[in-house]
Amino acid sequence: MDRLLQIGFRDIGRWTLAGDGLQLQLDTLPTHRRALYAFATESTLLYVGKTVGTLPGRLQAYVSPHQSQRTNVRNRAALLDLLRAETKVRILGWIDPGLHRVGPFDLNMAAGLEDSIIALLAPPWNGARMLETRRAASPIQPQVLIEVPSENLSISSASDGGAQLLAAATAKKLAVPLTSIPNTTQSSAHGSVTGSTFTVRLGKTYYERGFFNVPVAFSELFGSHGATVDLYCGTERALVRAILDRKANQQSGTPRIYGKIELGYWFQRRFKLDDVLKVTVLSPTAAVLM
Repeated sequence: MDRLLQIGFRDIGRWTLAGDGLQLQLDTLPTHRRALYAFATESTLLYVGKTVGTLPGRLQAYVSPHQSQRTNVRNRAALLDLLRAETKVRILGWIDPGLHRVGPFDLNMAAGLEDSIIALLAPPWNGARMLETRRAASPIQPQVLIEVPSENLSISSASDGGAQLLAAATAKKLAVPLTSIPNTTQSSAHGSVTGSTFTVRLGKTYYERGFFNVPVAFSELFGSHGATVDLYCGTERALVRAILDRKANQQSGTPRIYGKIELGYWFQRRFKLDDVLKVTVLSPTAAVLM
């Protein structure tokens, strides 16, 4: 269960009995389409599913399923068995932030993530037959990465104290159309995050070396030490894979996010020394940089 929480799943409700049937109890959810949901006991993952509609609409289909909806009928019966045995059943949710694109093409991260979770965690209600099918068919999702010049690239301090990027080659611009960033609600192990934003001044060390520290007030919005953080950079939303370090700042214990040369290159291409970077937290493992 911890692995789902670390990638942004959060508790969104629970199943209870209503006479001989099911009752759905949900927290307030954003009406965002394309999402994953999971059923679990206190410590055991039971089932993972996806929806192209809203989570409330999809989950309501388990309450009174049509007989032709075999998955709904089967899972409803299993839920009733657990609840009648006085086993609590949690509902968790994950919303696709809709930021992954290749050129003009939108990637359905919910679908790809569902396949990977089923293959890795093998939830029993997803079934062994489905598991083997998806292991064989699951594609590796492509990613859009910042292209850093491989030749004639150096980062150094100039005489005026500002960091300069010295590159004879120019990185190719990414042809990724801008779309709006949804107002997502995700969670860390410590609490809920709703579109939280902070700013960081790009001093010389940050600017040259491609990292930044997270302010103390925002520390608990991020995940555990060593986690990968997807940074979506600029209006082009170029992806930099960074590492979360909770041991670098021993006194404060606040996270440091290392994007290294790719992030340093993006800083220097877009900003001047001492400019202000805006960071919007999407989940414990994702943020947008502007």
